[in-house]
Amino acid sequence: MWVGVPIIHDIFPRLYIFGIVGLLIVGPISIYAGLYHIKRTGAYSAEASVLTESNPNVYKAIPGKEPEVFLPLMVLTAKGLAKVM
Repeated sequence: MWVGVPIIHDIFPRLYIFGIVGLLIVGPISIYAGLYHIKRTGAYSAEASVLTESNPNVYKAIPGKEPEVFLPLMVLTAKGLAKVM
């Protein structure tokens, strides 16, 4: 299989060894790339809005005005409703 590249054949004499090493390297790299993508792009805010629309009981505060204004207002509203009930 690795006949044309003797250096690779010396490092990976069998294909399954190459596969295991590849999974051990590619797995963590993919996880960190996904975390970077979610934290640095607009995907996080889009996911939060879709999640809120699909299940209003689960809420993720998007950085900015929501944690400072709307989240405390929602907590006060919930406490007020709990007193009324």
